[in-house]
Amino acid sequence: MRRLDTTEIKRYILLIITLVVIAYGVYESVIGYMQLFGVIPSGNSRFPVTGSFFNPGPYCGFLACILPLAADAVISRRWKILEYTGWIYIILSVAMMPLLMGRTGWVAAVAGVMFVWLRENDNLLKLKNFFLQRRSWVIALSVAIVVFISLFYLLKPASASGRVFLWIIGVDAWLEHPWTGVGWEKVAGAIGLAQGRYFAAHPDSVFAAVAGGPEYAFNEYLQLAIAFGAGGLLSFLIIISAGIYFSSKSRLNGVAGSWIAFAIVCMASYPLQFAEFRWFIVALCVMTVIGFKEGSRNYGSLGMASVKGILCMSIVFAGWLLTRDMTRTNDKSRDYFDVGQSLRRIGKFDEANKEFIEGMSYSSDPMFLNMIGRNMQDMGRYEEAEKYYLRSIDRLPSRLYPRYLLAKLYASPAYFSPDKFRRLYEETNKLEIKVSSPAVSDMQKELRQLNDSIQCLRLGLKSKR
Repeated sequence: MRRLDTTEIKRYILLIITLVVIAYGVYESVIGYMQLFGVIPSGNSRFPVTGSFFNPGPYCGFLACILPLAADAVISRRWKILEYTGWIYIILSVAMMPLLMGRTGWVAAVAGVMFVWLRENDNLLKLKNFFLQRRSWVIALSVAIVVFISLFYLLKPASASGRVFLWIIGVDAWLEHPWTGVGWEKVAGAIGLAQGRYFAAHPDSVFAAVAGGPEYAFNEYLQLAIAFGAGGLLSFLIIISAGIYFSSKSRLNGVAGSWIAFAIVCMASYPLQFAEFRWFIVALCVMTVIGFKEGSRNYGSLGMASVKGILCMSIVFAGWLLTRDMTRTNDKSRDYFDVGQSLRRIGKFDEANKEFIEGMSYSSDPMFLNMIGRNMQDMGRYEEAEKYYLRSIDRLPSRLYPRYLLAKLYASPAYFSPDKFRRLYEETNKLEIKVSSPAVSDMQKELRQLNDSIQCLRLGLKSKR
């Protein structure tokens, strides 16, 4: 029996890993179809299909990242079972992705598959010659791209505006700690602070209508920059660039296409938050390292040292992805909030505030500010209570609750401010409530009653004069 050499062993390992990844993609697609037909529930009651994720956006992005590997398996025909599995995945995923409304995933899929197609049979050269001979097609393609971008925006304009706003405040959050970062767990808190600063400086911003309590930067490059500073961002860019470059040079077209798709998904989503994506990137790192061909280019001694250094960095990055617990941030913020609430109930307001302040560093939720304001008010520190209510309003201008608390403060005998109450009441009446509820109706009713009482009191004082 002939012994396999190192090159053949590597080739078989690559084929097996590729088969496993695509087969898992088939499994994910089947989950989506089972959710679509009501066989199993989705991961989010707001959406009919989410796969094993809690949102259709990341699910679409995940399917998109595997698609270049499947396309390469079909085009290259290196292994029959791999080719057939690739065809199954392509059919299932391409039919599923339009239903998910994941614009970033669509772009990533097209870019990754296009790269694979261009790398096969010198299609890049053919395409280049085609456009050189027909210059008018370049103009037509440019117009088509602009039209598609416009359609993508119009498809979900609120979502697109929200992403742009998050990137604006994300850059601000990064620039607060540009070199050291705040740590992975405190990204949401840093973004929340930046959002408060933005609306304090731009109270009439058009982004007020789309702002929420963000947990992520919706851009993995910004997320890493905020968490680990410029060094973290640079390392991530080097790893992705190296993955694309070395897999491309080694003619691992499917792997390179998947790196490209992942790089695009990172621009407008949060893939590193999901175990599925983390395992997928580990697989890409392993395939890039195994498939790297030293003889594919004369790198020289310094070049080879750089290559090996980058590959080692990729392995370390892969290990970091697998060992990170991405759910700890939400758990920590909830823990601090729950402890703060318990301390508040027994009247330990200062201790409760310490818990709320610490919890704010892990969360962008303005409820921490509301609770600190309520504690300050209960302790008779009314000016500080007003300050925290105003900070809560700045952080999320579309929320009624902090305005309700502040209005009650202005209406209280201990801090009676009828003029401030009137201005706030008029602002509250103009507020567009996104989701109506019995609690919102009760707050609005109570504010109307307070306003009527204050107006009656002011009329009574005037009549006495």
